[in-house]
Amino acid sequence: MTTPLEHTKGGKAVWLALVGCAALLCMAIGVSRLAGTRYELANAKAELAIKASEEAAAKDQEMRAFINEFDYPIAMLDSRGEVVEWNDAAERDFGWTKEELQANGIASIMPDDMRDRHHSAFGKAMAGSGRVVGKVKSPVQRVECVVIHKDPSRKPIPVEVSVRVVREDDGDLYAIAHIDKQSRILRVDASEGVQ
Repeated sequence: MTTPLEHTKGGKAVWLALVGCAALLCMAIGVSRLAGTRYELANAKAELAIKASEEAAAKDQEMRAFINEFDYPIAMLDSRGEVVEWNDAAERDFGWTKEELQANGIASIMPDDMRDRHHSAFGKAMAGSGRVVGKVKSPVQRVECVVIHKDPSRKPIPVEVSVRVVREDDGDLYAIAHIDKQSRILRVDASEGVQ
């Protein structure tokens, strides 16, 4: 038995041509769906990146609000020694802004002869001479040094810096430093400098 299509359009060649067109149409639909899937995948990746960025920004805001609750100077440095946070009390007491320290480095507010001491103490703290207890590495590393106030007419300020290293959930290490202006050892004499 033959179909009406075979009779009206001249036989099997037309039938095969229709089957071929149907196959091409199916392939086109498949490619379209694949393109749609790729678009949806790219869209989902973009949404995840935006969400991660928003979560990181929220975490940064929480950390900033937390360290600003303290009425004494606090600095937070990443594992490379770059300033991540510098609270309002530190800015008030030493005159330097977070942005200035991010641009110039924390060692820029120390006398030249104390920078090596800072780098050594920071390296020891980050190397983990202490063990990790939960998210916090211990023991606390302490170093005495001098901070140069932004206002050059002011005397250098003797400080004791207590550093605690914290490991974040993602494995990143940060040094959180409490800067105590009541250094017991170092004294500054305007006529002789640091002793």
